[in-house]
Amino acid sequence: MDKLIFTITDAGRQAIINASNTGTEKVEIKSVGIGSSYYITSPEQTDIHDEIKRITSIGGAVISPDTIHVSAKDDSPDEYVVHTVGLYTDKNILFAVYSRRMPIINKSSATVMLISSDITFKSLDTANITFGDVVFINPPASESVVGVSRFATAEEVEEGLDPAIAVSAKRLKGELDKKANLDSPNLTGTPTAPTTAESDNSQKIATTAFIKQVLLAYAKLASPNFTGKPTAPTADQSSNDTQLATTAFVRSAIAALVDSSPGALDTLNELAAALGDDPNFATTMTNALAGKQPLDGTLTNLSGKDVPRFSNTLV
Repeated sequence: MDKLIFTITDAGRQAIINASNTGTEKVEIKSVGIGSSYYITSPEQTDIHDEIKRITSIGGAVISPDTIHVSAKDDSPDEYVVHTVGLYTDKNILFAVYSRRMPIINKSSATVMLISSDITFKSLDTANITFGDVVFINPPASESVVGVSRFATAEEVEEGLDPAIAVSAKRLKGELDKKANLDSPNLTGTPTAPTTAESDNSQKIATTAFIKQVLLAYAKLASPNFTGKPTAPTADQSSNDTQLATTAFVRSAIAALVDSSPGALDTLNELAAALGDDPNFATTMTNALAGKQPLDGTLTNLSGKDVPRFSNTLV
């Protein structure tokens, strides 16, 4: 049922004030009167118009410092249409009244009439209100009040704004199944996360954008294009494989090639100049040596004689 906005009568308000001042007797809501006609209610009235009957099967509770909840039930075979509802105290004082043009209840003989509503007081303390023999009570449920609540729809669960509705176990499980665990989550679809700075070195999630910007500072394994001053380990001089040759390796190899020659012959250019820049130096030397007399014992002996003696020797 929709929330009914009651008018607190002057007599009802005074009863609350008297109870607050004396601290002896509380105001007890004892019965609910129902009327068949609609009219504009006022605080001055002392009875409802066109009363059908009084219902004493009521229940109620104070659910907050300024709000009470009242329920009334009629399971008799009576038939009637209700336009007005009044709350009466144990002293037969009309405490509050509500009336509207559209029927509040349309009871047939086979149905049970149930009226249930919250009543809010703007300037009265509900601590001094009690109820008679509580046969039943259906206040709206909350974290501190046992009562009636309805289950939320999927949209209401998603919004999460209404504190007065409940969530079924099935609906809750369905919503939880859409979420990832905080511990070792198993993400699906296309998860996203903020991209941290390239210099970040923490336990934050690394996005694809972060990985790409970090990889820009590294060379490819295939045909890398180095910049700046790349370095590498210097291989041993005996190495003859596909290791990178550093400048230190090359200089060591060149030093071994010239075998620590003197400064005037420690470059290829200087060696070439010493050989007369002759690219066919070996052939040139072979031809030059071909025009020379072989050195033997006869020529050696002759080399020490003078010409006359040389002539006699020849004779």
